[in-house]
Amino acid sequence: MFRSFPFIVALLFVSCTSHATPESQSVPTPVVRENSTNFAFTYADATGFHAVERVADVPLAARGTVRVEPLGDGTSRGLDPARVWVADLRTPGADGRFPVRAETRDAFEARARPTPRASAPSAAAGTPAATADVVLYSTSWCGVCRQARAFFQERGVAFVERDIENDPGAREEMMQKARAQGINPRGVPVIDVHGQIIPGFDRARIASLLTGI
Repeated sequence: MFRSFPFIVALLFVSCTSHATPESQSVPTPVVRENSTNFAFTYADATGFHAVERVADVPLAARGTVRVEPLGDGTSRGLDPARVWVADLRTPGADGRFPVRAETRDAFEARARPTPRASAPSAAAGTPAATADVVLYSTSWCGVCRQARAFFQERGVAFVERDIENDPGAREEMMQKARAQGINPRGVPVIDVHGQIIPGFDRARIASLLTGI
């Protein structure tokens, strides 16, 4: 009995340490370097989530926890939909690669999502709003969404971006807002500017609504 016990322990140890999930076997970890251009990088700050396409555009203060999504096909190359790639973009390794790991979407959002801001009081008639909440509903592969994102970034407008394919509840939230205003969007982007829902990227209307920001 005592002689067989070490053998049993060793067998259990080998069994546990050799186990690998199908995902870890089949889904390659993204290779992210300082000059990578084939990813969308999503980070969070006090105003919400923001997506950019260059590592250099991620603020230093937000680089510790950044979602990484391959561009081109709207997927994460076979990763379970409930999981996302998360990178630490602060310091690359000796090979120039940043550390990347997979974690649940809920875990990423719980750590990165800022506390929602209280809604601003309605402005008096004829008075431009001092601030405006801006939400961009998008997908990672949408070219027009990228144009809208760049429009806000170039003008220094704080906005929250919600990917309707990968952000839980984003599509339903978008549709509820749109239908409440008699709008039936057939694609993205859909943009919420201070409560006004705009299907598509209407620069002139958006600029008008952003007056005073």
